[in-house]
Amino acid sequence: MVYALIFVIVFVCTFSSAELNRNFIYPCYFCNYQSASANYTPEQYIPGLCTHIFYAFGIFNETTFEAISSDLHIDYSDHGGLGFYERVNNLKIHDKKLKTSLSFGGWGFSQETSKPFSKMSSTIANRKNFIDTAIKLVRKNGFDGIDIDWEFPNGTIEKDNFISLLKELYEATLVESRENNRERLLITAAVGQTRESIKNAYKIPEMVPYVDYVGVMTYEYHNSIVQNYTGFNSPLFPRKDDFKNDTKKNIAYAGKYWADHGMPKSKILIGFPTFANGWTLDDTNKTYVGAPGKAPHIGGSYPQICDMLSKGATRKFDDEAKVPYLIYKDQWFSFDDVDSYKIKLKWLKRQKYAGAFIWAMDSDDFLGRCNRTIRYPLQRTIAKELGGFDINKHKSIKTNKTPKISYRVV
Repeated sequence: MVYALIFVIVFVCTFSSAELNRNFIYPCYFCNYQSASANYTPEQYIPGLCTHIFYAFGIFNETTFEAISSDLHIDYSDHGGLGFYERVNNLKIHDKKLKTSLSFGGWGFSQETSKPFSKMSSTIANRKNFIDTAIKLVRKNGFDGIDIDWEFPNGTIEKDNFISLLKELYEATLVESRENNRERLLITAAVGQTRESIKNAYKIPEMVPYVDYVGVMTYEYHNSIVQNYTGFNSPLFPRKDDFKNDTKKNIAYAGKYWADHGMPKSKILIGFPTFANGWTLDDTNKTYVGAPGKAPHIGGSYPQICDMLSKGATRKFDDEAKVPYLIYKDQWFSFDDVDSYKIKLKWLKRQKYAGAFIWAMDSDDFLGRCNRTIRYPLQRTIAKELGGFDINKHKSIKTNKTPKISYRVV
């Protein structure tokens, strides 16, 4: 009996240690276009909070297809004229293991009526102009990688051109690495999360040799922009009473689809949102999942969720989808919190995916407004569960004056 107990203890400890030693990665997206109410700056980062920072977003000229600087903060006088490119990459001085990538594209750029990605990827010459200048731009500014966020290739021609873009980018980074005796630039791609967006956009087996990781954007499954009924932003599992078209809109399905169709789990990153999606209920007596509604009155950053909860919002937890939601007056919000993050991370480790990424740093409670003793409640949960990182033992790189931010709910 004693020997059996010792075996169990040793097994559990060994398994827990092995989980943390699997070298999970947990990148964080830093936005250069964040809202004025956020005021998130690179110096508020705490070393060790992320394994990678993906700077969103880089762009390219829509005529010449040359990568161009998208640093909107180059002349900030309070930091000696340093731009965000330099300030983000300066974080590596204090966080020696941190890697950074410049992410090209994003939803807004991808959806331009001019279809910039479609045109850029359409010919060898166009792709070469982008690739050569993108490599120069990221090297000049100290980035360690390139993230492609094309949302989304559509149809056979664009699927083929996307593969050509990744292949030629990979080959160019190999050449550049050898010529300059430097580590090859990391290549990642932010990719679709629904069956339709995956099937229509990607030849998954052909992507595998040319990407280090794919970040599956497992959020925005439901929002008031495209649907007039409430639903979950980032559900882990489906629900029995999901509408027919919603049964495959969940994290577990997306991860399995990518893996089953050829992407190794060791290259799959699962997306974790720090933001919430909400609706204004048409009828406050109808608060169920799937209730009719329209756009909300307010935004959905994590501090705004906390504010509603502190003012008396009702929090509910869906045992099937494994995520919470709240009702505050006529507002209905789907969000994630520490509890749902832990459930998702336990599942992620069990499924042996490469790690988790968050969108985005400025939507987490980076100032500790929900709880004065806890900053980054969401990001710290990922860092703790995947990397054993204890944020309480670390401090921000630099203490700035606290921005005057109001998250009051009207």
